[in-house]
Amino acid sequence: MLHLLRPRRPGPVFVCSLNEAGDFSRELKAGLLVSISDPERRAITKARLGKMRASICPLDFHDIERPAPDMTAPEPHHIEAALAALHRAPAHRAVLVHCHAGISRSSATALVLATARQLRTGKAPDEAVCDAFAQVSAATPHARPNMRVIEIGAEALELAGTSFVQSAWDLHRTA
Repeated sequence: MLHLLRPRRPGPVFVCSLNEAGDFSRELKAGLLVSISDPERRAITKARLGKMRASICPLDFHDIERPAPDMTAPEPHHIEAALAALHRAPAHRAVLVHCHAGISRSSATALVLATARQLRTGKAPDEAVCDAFAQVSAATPHARPNMRVIEIGAEALELAGTSFVQSAWDLHRTA
């Protein structure tokens, strides 16, 4: 009976493209699907995902790192919504994050969420960052994280002065 009282390890955070999201979510039995789409493509994205068992957190912003005319840049409220959904999701279940290609917006958001999960286990910030980056980069070797999402995530997780932004930048440059 005591084994039921031990905290479970946090579930993994995965990244994929829109084309893979439905199948992967069902295969992983994900507890949360963070669905990132261009704002004008949300209806198409929703239709392509179909019925999902996972809780869905839709985020609508373009894959840009600086504000641009007629485009929606990632903003703090997007990352705050993803973090709020993560905190409501079962901690031991997988999280799946998708964007159109599964390279930039989704990998950055996954890094933020994986780091948040690691921090919730009580790890020191640099250890949490290291573990989260190892997990996401191993599962997504083609990741090229959107640095605006990373900077917003660093602020939301209060990771100024840690390796979070530099680690993301290193991953961004080597992809």
